Amino acid sequence: MDPIKEDDEVETIKHLSIIYNEEDIFGLSGGGGHATGHDEHDHNSLEHKEAEKKLFDTLKWMHLGGFFLITFTIYLKKKECYNSKQIIQFMVLLTYFVIGWFMIFTVKTHLNFWYEDVNMIRCWLYIECVYIFMWILSCMIFVTAAYVFKI
Repeated sequence: MDPIKEDDEVETIKHLSIIYNEEDIFGLSGGGGHATGHDEHDHNSLEHKEAEKKLFDTLKWMHLGGFFLITFTIYLKKKECYNSKQIIQFMVLLTYFVIGWFMIFTVKTHLNFWYEDVNMIRCWLYIECVYIFMWILSCMIFVTAAYVFKI
């Protein structure tokens, strides 16, 4: 094989990878072997990884923005702007649930690629999915207990 062509393939792989590191800390350049970009499975895997990275970045910035907005609602409560506070809280929760359910859909559809290629981003997305379902379960337990004990 021509060394120049081989270097071009390596550059293509570096460009297609989400994060490229010599030690491959996050394991994003292909778990079981070297991704060549020619195999259909590797190509789909890279597309899934790119979509997961975008979703992870969206969730990261959404959590940061939600923190500041919820902190701002505490200020609004002290100023007795209750309607504005409730609207902001509703919008934060609505946005989180829309992105959250899309994240759950993405994790569910991409899960068959995760068995041989686990990385930090996929672990965080999975933890986020578990968090959403635990939050729903805890709300159900709270409402049931409140109904039973008539709080």
